[in-house]
Amino acid sequence: MDRETYFKKLKNLEKEFHQRKVELASECAYSNNTYNIGDMITDHIGSIRIERISLGLAFSDGFPMLVYEGVEYTKKGVPKKRGDKRRVYASNVKDLS
Repeated sequence: MDRETYFKKLKNLEKEFHQRKVELASECAYSNNTYNIGDMITDHIGSIRIERISLGLAFSDGFPMLVYEGVEYTKKGVPKKRGDKRRVYASNVKDLS
């Protein structure tokens, strides 16, 4: 095996490893998800109604988590006038039960 072939195979292995890590993180995060699109969630800033769910690869403690995105709501449960959207990390969701 020559030098070029070695580095090409090594690059392919690293690419496959990264892809499988992302797949594992996604599987883990989604299997621990308790919220769906349309649900209202609250964190330390306020509440949002979930419009989009994605994988957060910026792990807080090495454990993958989801990121929820949606329109901000007031304490009265109505959308804020500005209609701003923001993200809420799953690790910041307050359990209101």
